[in-house]
Amino acid sequence: MSLRFVGARVFVVGSVKDAERQIQTYRPDLIICDVRLPDGTGTDFIRWLRRRDKRHGGAVPCIAVTAYDVDFPLPGFNGFMRKPLDLAKLCNMAAQLLRR
Repeated sequence: MSLRFVGARVFVVGSVKDAERQIQTYRPDLIICDVRLPDGTGTDFIRWLRRRDKRHGGAVPCIAVTAYDVDFPLPGFNGFMRKPLDLAKLCNMAAQLLRR
């Protein structure tokens, strides 16, 4: 089950570099980012994102997801969920962040 199930338009990327390229051309309403990525970490991506101007994605709300044992809050992230993800809880968190 995915966020597409609840009507979200989803763009999937597989690496920090791909995410950075995507943000250059598309400003999402919300980012859900794995903490571990093939070419770095979600924290690397968030540091890069938060240095950007708000008009260029720097203030987009971000939810970190991981199966690893990490502490939250993670700098730069607005929310955190452990895998396996519960779609209802993820949708609720997303709705709360988008209302801010």
